[in-house]
Amino acid sequence: MTEPSKWVSQMAVEKNRMEKLRICIDPQPLNTALMREHYKLPTLDDVLPKLANAKIFSRLDVREAYWHLTEALGDIEGVFTIADDIIVAGCGRTNEEALIDNDRKLKKLFQRCNDHNILLNEEKKEVGLTEITFHGHRITREGIKVDDVKVKAIHEMPCPTDVRRKRLCGMVQYMAKFLPDLANDLAPIRELTKKDVPWIWSDECNMAFQRVKKRLTEAPILAYFDVNKEVVLQVDSSKSGLGAVLLQEGKPVEFASRALKPSECNWAQIEKEALSMLYGLERFDQYTYGRKVIVQNDHKPLAAILSKPLSRAPKRLQDIMMKLFRYDIEFRFVKGVNLQKIPNYRLKRIINDGWPQHRDTVPYCITVFEWRDELSIQEGIVVKGEAILIPKLLRNEMKNRLHSAHLGYDSMIRRARGTIFWPGMAKEIKQITELCEICQESKPKNQREPLIQHSDGQSPWTKIGMDLFEIKGRPYLVVIDYFSNFTEVDYLSKTTSGQVMTILKKQFARFGIPTTIVSDNGPQISSDEFRQFTTKWGINHMVSSPNHPQGNGKAESAVKVIKNMIKKTLQDGRDQYEALLNCETHLPEHWSQSDRNNVRRKPDR
Repeated sequence: MTEPSKWVSQMAVEKNRMEKLRICIDPQPLNTALMREHYKLPTLDDVLPKLANAKIFSRLDVREAYWHLTEALGDIEGVFTIADDIIVAGCGRTNEEALIDNDRKLKKLFQRCNDHNILLNEEKKEVGLTEITFHGHRITREGIKVDDVKVKAIHEMPCPTDVRRKRLCGMVQYMAKFLPDLANDLAPIRELTKKDVPWIWSDECNMAFQRVKKRLTEAPILAYFDVNKEVVLQVDSSKSGLGAVLLQEGKPVEFASRALKPSECNWAQIEKEALSMLYGLERFDQYTYGRKVIVQNDHKPLAAILSKPLSRAPKRLQDIMMKLFRYDIEFRFVKGVNLQKIPNYRLKRIINDGWPQHRDTVPYCITVFEWRDELSIQEGIVVKGEAILIPKLLRNEMKNRLHSAHLGYDSMIRRARGTIFWPGMAKEIKQITELCEICQESKPKNQREPLIQHSDGQSPWTKIGMDLFEIKGRPYLVVIDYFSNFTEVDYLSKTTSGQVMTILKKQFARFGIPTTIVSDNGPQISSDEFRQFTTKWGINHMVSSPNHPQGNGKAESAVKVIKNMIKKTLQDGRDQYEALLNCETHLPEHWSQSDRNNVRRKPDR
């Protein structure tokens, strides 16, 4: 060649997002001779944590970005540049406030672009949206979702026919952050890519291919990383791969997995578990370095090894432990069944692929094997009928919430059934009521035989009982509906007939006028003023015998339970008004055994 060539790199023509032709070049041969200036551009992972509080998003595209310096935009708050794309994040307590904030930042951005002669592509602008698509991700106020277009492309991909068409592995790896246990899922397909392995697309490969496609459709929403929240890293290993998930407040921020090298497959299990720890920390280095990280793993011997001096550890573990010293970690042993995998992908895989005949073949799902025919997946959540299957890690919290008002066993189980489920739930709920010291101290010493009650009303709020009581010198009025057991508790500023009638009128305005009121013979209720009130409103007033409170048993029982409950909540340091809300439609379990009284609904419904 005696003179410079006019053409060096070959031309490549591609379609852009607007379905227009874009002329590109393939400069790979030229790149080998270039001395590059290295400038670190921000990546998507650098920008995503900064979008945690955003509710409204805008996306702009820089025209002829090669000739522009988009760094000129970097100091505008809430404006982020990645290559030739600009993201504007609007923040606020409501969508309206966020939209105003987004517009304000856009005005600053347009002014800056005008000052620096930066051209924007009007055809590609997306302004004031609650969701935008960016580099294969759906960025939303709730979190990060996988792009539906990418999912559709993989779903429509045919099975590869030879090793040159194994594009699935590469395409799926870009979305690996959404897919836990991906390395194990792709293991059968990855085996075909090894040297000297004949290409045989088996049923196992086809199942793995379809499983990965299905996982993408069920990919969870990832949370934005928050530097102010506690960081939890869960790691695990198998015979062929390593897995890790970064969590904040129990929500996944990112998943990661990789296959073991042939030499690593021969390592001892404790070495694999330590390697999974190192892999997770290094894989999420931008999130784990320089901050305290709680590492959870189900291999108990690892805790003992990590607590020993470095010199006493085996050689291979010494190398791993040396690399772990750069991180501030707190190791916590967690049983395998308690590791919070969100959701339980092993169980989901069994539900999707079908249950085996023998429970011994699925030891990690043996506790729910009995209900296998009733389990299904709805919106990525495992449910039994309509009840959510609660993981072990959350069951204590559920039991504490159920018992927050110190209700009895019947009321607690009634609240739980139909909404939540786990194996042995009824037994554990009964146990928590029996072991609660406050409940046992407040339990009646000599329980009497149940009294024969008044006949219940024919419909809600036709027959009500009422009574007055005091707690710490503060008077209250309790009103209970005989039909549904719905209960109202009101504070009395004065213990007069007029105050009682005022509260009753407010209740009648909400629920209607009852036909019958049952009460004792207290001075506020036996007065001429109250008698005239019931006569004027057409209400039959039934009064119990003097010195015989059992005649108003429904209201007396409600008073007893409410006083007991408030006493226990005060002793336990809980909010007594929240306890009343929880108790409102669950008082008390021994009033009636008939199905009719299990209605548990407000009378106006």
